[in-house]
Amino acid sequence: MRTATVLPHRILCAVLIQCTLHCGTSVYKSTIGGGSWVSVGSFSSKAISMDGSATSTDTVYIGTVPVTSGPVAAIYKTTNGSSFQDVSSGQIPNRLPTDIHVNPNNSKEVYVTFGGFGSGHIYKTTNGGASWTNISGNLPDIPHQSVCIDPQYPQNVYVGNDLGVYVTTNGELTGTDLQPGCRMLWCLT
Repeated sequence: MRTATVLPHRILCAVLIQCTLHCGTSVYKSTIGGGSWVSVGSFSSKAISMDGSATSTDTVYIGTVPVTSGPVAAIYKTTNGSSFQDVSSGQIPNRLPTDIHVNPNNSKEVYVTFGGFGSGHIYKTTNGGASWTNISGNLPDIPHQSVCIDPQYPQNVYVGNDLGVYVTTNGELTGTDLQPGCRMLWCLT
């Protein structure tokens, strides 16, 4: 279960990206405030996580679940609000992508958390998904549910897992940079 996280920017992003909504295996978009919807894409497995860019309003990242004997976990991206491309390139673990957070100041910098055990739990891209780096560092090998970047101080990144919340003040999330924090994260960006 996800820690209590309030993310009003996601509501704002939904407005900025013309009320994009995700559910199931399809993505729908409304350009008139939700009065009508059109399908702008579908995936081979269910979408579980999503975030949009505050700096490039048609840029959205969506994480899909892995399916036993079926599609692997993937991260999809659109930069025009309608056509999605897989930007995971086999560089992420085949685990649930539990949360996605786009840097509010840079739409090409994205963090993704993953559930499960025995693999990396936090991946970062600085080039819009062309490459991903496991930045799990010394975090415990347990499911991670949330990630949040401080919009005023983007070098401050918060990560929530089953044991609590960790924070780094240099944006790297590696080695001993993460410090244990509180048990609940309220991310107001």
